[in-house]
Parts: sequence; structure tokens; C-alpha cells
Amino acid sequence: TGSTVTEGFQMKVKEGTVAEEYGIKYNIPLVYDGIAPVTLKYGDCNNDGSIDNLDIVAMCQHLIKVKELTGDNLKRADLTADDVFDVADVAVLKQYLMGDNVKLGK
Repeated sequence: TGSTVTEGFQMKVKEGTVAEEYGIKYNIPLVYDGIAPVTLKYGDCNNDGSIDNLDIVAMCQHLIKVKELTGDNLKRADLTADDVFDVADVAVLKQYLMGDNVKLGK
């Protein structure tokens, strides 16, 4: 921690690798097999391009095991950046939607 990534730096990774996890953890722009860097819009759990009450619904459905969030949608739901999705993440999104100054994700 404490180091700064050089501007314009991108890390080439394969999906599901330790390198990918590292890049996500430290917010390093990732390139998958020559494809443009992946950017997660934290809070947009249903990946519809906006952060709204539908994302809270998707998060709650996951928590009560009605509809599972997977892949990047699950990563977008980790709003406390603790690598665990739980009710605390839902609370952060509620605060955000109510206009509180909170940071979403990493």
C-alpha cells in the first residue's frame, strides 16, 4: 500500500487469476486479452448503467437467495470494499441514494 500506479499503466490479465484479483483489489486498470480495460461502476449491481433503487432490489434479492448476483455484478455490490457482500453494502447504497456523501466501492 502507499504506492501509486503510473498514469496510463494497464495490467494484462486472464479472467479468474490471482493477477486479476490483485488488479481489482488495488484498482489497477485491467486488459483482458487485448480488450479495453474493465471498469466497474460500483453500485450498479444490475448493470443497467444507473445506480438506483433497482440495484437495492437486486442486492436484497441476492441476500435472501431469490436471485443470485454473480461475476462483475457481485463485485459491483461490494460497496464497503471489504471483499464481502453483505447487508452493510446495502446500507451504503441506501445512504448514497439518500444523498449522503459516501464512497461506493474501491
